[in-house]
Amino acid sequence: MGAAGRSVGEPLRKAVHLGTLLGLPVLRALPPDRAAAAAFLFTLALLPLGPTLFRRIARLGESWFRFTAAVAAFPAGTALFLFLFPERPEIAAGAWAILAAGDSAAWLAGRFLPRPALPWNRRKSVAGTAAFLLAALPAGALAAAWIGDLPLSNAFALLAGPALLGALVESLPVRGGDNLTVILSSGALLGVLAPGSVIGPGEIGARVPAAAAVLFLSSLVGLRARAFDRAGAIAGSGLAIVPWLFLGWRGFLPFLLFIVLGSAAGLIRRAGPPERSARHAAANLGPASLLALLAGLSGSATLRAAFLAAVAAPLADTLESEIGLLSRRPPRLITGGRPVAPGTNGAVTPLGSIAGAAGALLIAAVGSAVGLVDPSVAAIAAAAGFAGSLGDSVLGATAERAGRLTNGEVNFFAALAAALIVLLVLSVTGAGRTPPT
Repeated sequence: MGAAGRSVGEPLRKAVHLGTLLGLPVLRALPPDRAAAAAFLFTLALLPLGPTLFRRIARLGESWFRFTAAVAAFPAGTALFLFLFPERPEIAAGAWAILAAGDSAAWLAGRFLPRPALPWNRRKSVAGTAAFLLAALPAGALAAAWIGDLPLSNAFALLAGPALLGALVESLPVRGGDNLTVILSSGALLGVLAPGSVIGPGEIGARVPAAAAVLFLSSLVGLRARAFDRAGAIAGSGLAIVPWLFLGWRGFLPFLLFIVLGSAAGLIRRAGPPERSARHAAANLGPASLLALLAGLSGSATLRAAFLAAVAAPLADTLESEIGLLSRRPPRLITGGRPVAPGTNGAVTPLGSIAGAAGALLIAAVGSAVGLVDPSVAAIAAAAGFAGSLGDSVLGATAERAGRLTNGEVNFFAALAAALIVLLVLSVTGAGRTPPT
């Protein structure tokens, strides 16, 4: 973590990170399906119990959501990669060890070694990022070699790229949630490099130049238009490149629509300093980026539909909020219908709702037009995206107004809920199992 953010219990927090590696023998002893189930159940148990059991390692002012996400990243990431790659448990083990060892080493180096700051993130140090890589590579290689019965030399070669990627992701200027992004990015690259993967490194590498060029130009335009700040541009570009790399340009188009339309709606309504920061990008685009990654690694048409819904929900919510403020009718609270002041959390207007529904439908229509999903599944994704935006309003009127959740956390849950609706509907109906032609 570099040297930033002194807080009560930080050394103990890093000791807990390293201590999670004591769970690796369980991963070796159990079949992958049982190990995945155990990790998933442990993740669920952390949701209500984590803040109580581990309150001594919570950072000052850290919310329940952010703290739980940090602690649950280890079992959640492990369960995810065991599910995606049941025949390659070394992928889950390697990603787990990269996070546990690398993050702890980065914190130690950032605290006790001289601190020239990174050019792209003044809160992180060069020493911390170097220490992350130096600790993550041997730890990940040893874990992967032991769990996967690999020659140690092969494990080092396999883990070199993922360890470097984990160090770079950890250094990005996104506050909070870096545990999850590190384990997902390093594990995803391991999955790509593994023999027999659905999408290979050559295919991803061929997409990098075009994706990087488009994202660089779009970031420059957004910064000049003051649609987001510098950290928001970096975080948004990092999240937006994921669907392009794993789903191709077809996966990037829905992201581009969200960025363009959402930014345009905000700029039409107001002038002034940019409001879309790295935290805003992570909350709105994080769930969709994760689903794009999973869809690319698995080749699942169902996950592609869930990805569309996770993009449709934040766009619908953004248009509801921004366009709704232009309404001549006074907004009403979604939970009770009483008139409230414009801009109140949970307030809705007919104009905003129409704009939100149109935005969700547009995302789904584009996804269908370029062949990500078939039209019937696109309709489900659009409906789920709009439902997620309504859920955002309900949470805004209840949990956010009461101070239990931040606006970013509400946005994150709304996008995730939209994706889960799609997964539930498609699992019950059986639609969307055959990829579109």
